[in-house]
Amino acid sequence: MLRSLFQFAQAQSSRFIAVYILVWAFAAALIAILQPEYNWDVIGYVASGLSFIGLSGVSLHELTYADVESAVRDFAVFDALTSGKEYRAGVALDPIALEQQLPFYQTRVLYIWLSLAVFACVPTLSFATVLVSGCSAAISLWVSHRLFAIRGWWTALLLPIGLYFGGLDVLADKSSPDALSVCLVMTALLVASKKPRLGVVLFAVLPLLRTDYVILVYLSPILFWGAVRWTAIAASLSVALVIYMSLNMGFGNYGYLHIFNFTLIQGPQVYPVDMTISKELSDYLAAYTRGARRFWETGNVPALVLASGCMIYNFVKAPQFLDRAMLTLLLFGLAHFVLFPVGFERFYVLTLVFCFGYAVKQVDRYVVER
Repeated sequence: MLRSLFQFAQAQSSRFIAVYILVWAFAAALIAILQPEYNWDVIGYVASGLSFIGLSGVSLHELTYADVESAVRDFAVFDALTSGKEYRAGVALDPIALEQQLPFYQTRVLYIWLSLAVFACVPTLSFATVLVSGCSAAISLWVSHRLFAIRGWWTALLLPIGLYFGGLDVLADKSSPDALSVCLVMTALLVASKKPRLGVVLFAVLPLLRTDYVILVYLSPILFWGAVRWTAIAASLSVALVIYMSLNMGFGNYGYLHIFNFTLIQGPQVYPVDMTISKELSDYLAAYTRGARRFWETGNVPALVLASGCMIYNFVKAPQFLDRAMLTLLLFGLAHFVLFPVGFERFYVLTLVFCFGYAVKQVDRYVVER
């Protein structure tokens, strides 16, 4: 009798947690839909999407800004996207300048094609890019719930709060592939935890999300070594490298130093093709200093330190899949900063979101074991 009551209570608790997570997921998507935040990147992704369907030159320029203006509706916001700063005003005035921005965006092919697919159902491509982000953030919450498999009901209540305010809120309402990236990486990790052979295949195509995810793929042997044959891991790394090189060459990527200078030293250029590359070591050192200071100011360093401490403790005992995943993502975040020291939070949300979920999992382990 008591056992039956316990099983019934446990089942009801699981249903309550599932509904609770779904409510959070619905709310995350709804906030993005009702209150989208259009930053300048919406122009780059809308233009990239329209270029994928054959537009170029003046027609690409005109339809891009018409689409964004129709989506934004607020004149003050649209004016901020098209005037004021020399860079934004210059790109808004010249079709050539807009086309020269596209190599910074076109390599995120999965996000762009998915936005184009959603565009068939909504009024503007601008809104479609935000809708993809909002839905991706919502799905991320559910997938993370399955990945971390929280067993305690009150720790399960903490999970979506930590994940959403740990970084997903920064991405859910913007035109950016980052929320989709978090969603699909979390999905790949969930699959890898149960079916490593399929997981290694999913990791191979991650550069379709963002080309810098080739770093994550090359760290994935930490996850898969011993779980799948080394030939499968080698094949995954090879496929990822081919995708990475094909995207960069196919869309005319400007190259590592060009992007480094554009983003971290000289700032955005109206005509990046003509940009000169700095040869001063002090410029590069200053970029690392600024990046480190900005990241410190986000307030996320304690979370990384806590997650690292828990991970080391678990590795000393008996590392499990989530511990290896935490190590992989910490190294990914570190490698990303070493290669490209941008300090803004959204560039590290994947690592940060996993850190918060991992921290909740450690609390859950402690509670359940006690």
